[in-house]
Amino acid sequence: MKKVKFFLAGIMAVVIMLSAVVYNTSEVKAAETIVYTFEGIQIPEGAETSLTVDENMMTLFAMDNSMIDAFVSAVAAKYNYGANQINQTAEKQYILAVLAGVLPGGLHIPSYIQVATPFGVMYGNGTYIDIDKTNQKLTYYENGAAKYISDIVTGNVSAGNDTPNGVYKIEYKQLDRTLKGPDYESFVHYWMRFVGNVGIHDASWRSAFGGNIYLTNGSHGCVNVPPVMMPYLYESCPEGTVVVVRE
Repeated sequence: MKKVKFFLAGIMAVVIMLSAVVYNTSEVKAAETIVYTFEGIQIPEGAETSLTVDENMMTLFAMDNSMIDAFVSAVAAKYNYGANQINQTAEKQYILAVLAGVLPGGLHIPSYIQVATPFGVMYGNGTYIDIDKTNQKLTYYENGAAKYISDIVTGNVSAGNDTPNGVYKIEYKQLDRTLKGPDYESFVHYWMRFVGNVGIHDASWRSAFGGNIYLTNGSHGCVNVPPVMMPYLYESCPEGTVVVVRE
């Protein structure tokens, strides 16, 4: 995937001004770079399918958080397309979490308030949670429009704990619960059970989500979601919300 460094005119002006000031940049450490990817999402014609927030930009963000607001607003202005509207609040929280070392940087799919419905199977009235194990993505659809997209980690395949495929419903929700098993005890802030002892929850102990983690270092069967992404999902999905788990 081609990585494109994305510097907006306004932000570059600030960079130039800061370069004229003498300060010890070694005291300001950028947590990681971030590579936004828009693969599979409809974006304006001519816009790059990826953009890189490099270490210099992350350093600016660390020195002045208001720069994050300007950056996210500019990204939304460039990449919003019709019904596809970037969730600016969630993106600001994500960048802050990366700077704090709470979440990893690297490849990142932006969160959307709304995304045009992709071609494919719809369930019920079009309001449901889709768990795509192959791509390790959770998407929440509301009335046929994708409202929320997140990287996840599902059940550990190599250990025989694969998250079961099927169509379920959220059976039970609880805040601040300790999940217990034969060889683990994990505290979570948000718990949404959909079949047996399997549910969707935050996983503060993980430093990365998505990719092939689930194949050898997945969960005991649950769907692990980045902590910063769980509050919206928990509040948006009442008990009875359909959950589709598929390859």
